[in-house]
Amino acid sequence: MKKNMLCLFFLVLIVINLTGTPYEQTEEYRQKKEILDARAAKFKAETGFVGDIAYSYQYMRFSQLYGTFNDINLADPHDTIIAEHVFDQLMHKITPFILAREGQLIPSVIEDSRYTVSKKWVQKINGYSVHPGGIIRIAYNIDTQEFIIGDATVDIPDKPVSINISKEDAKQLMINEYKKSVYYNNREWGISKEPSIAYIRISTSKDPLQYRLYWSMNFFQVSFSIDVETLDIHQHINIMMHNVLQ
Repeated sequence: MKKNMLCLFFLVLIVINLTGTPYEQTEEYRQKKEILDARAAKFKAETGFVGDIAYSYQYMRFSQLYGTFNDINLADPHDTIIAEHVFDQLMHKITPFILAREGQLIPSVIEDSRYTVSKKWVQKINGYSVHPGGIIRIAYNIDTQEFIIGDATVDIPDKPVSINISKEDAKQLMINEYKKSVYYNNREWGISKEPSIAYIRISTSKDPLQYRLYWSMNFFQVSFSIDVETLDIHQHINIMMHNVLQ
């Protein structure tokens, strides 16, 4: 028994050493939290928000907010005209605290259900969508009478981007890359759709947090993206489809 306990003790030590210091105990985390805490205090003071704020330490923004605003009340949530007016008021309040620039958010229609009513805004830069993220949604929980705000906007400047490759040329280049890859199989149903263009964050690029404009094309197990300015090509494994075939 003692031998087993001793082995377990050393196993725990090995696991601790392998995993390293938890992020919440690092100096980087402490500094980021200090900045975000100060921003949250400023947000509450300026907007009258009372509630909880969750952070995205990766993007240094508020990711979700749950609570109420002292000067805003949604008396009849199912009246979509009133709800939309209230949501637009809230958007005006929170705009200084989000990453999207003025004019980048395109509103959608009100969504109404038994338990919630909500409205979302889609972020577009120079007319192009953003993936992943690029959305902010404001919802109202009818049961708890709280607002829920989810922010996935990102910081992308409005500067013009030179598109140095056409859709057709990008398509042919990506098809050629697919045929050279280990995932190519002419029996598969291959291409699922035409190339699309959007601002994408590619983790394998030099700056994994940077969004750039890409042509992208999805194949069965793999996708390819081409930077419209530099023409750099990136390959991505479609994890779900890849795992199905393993």
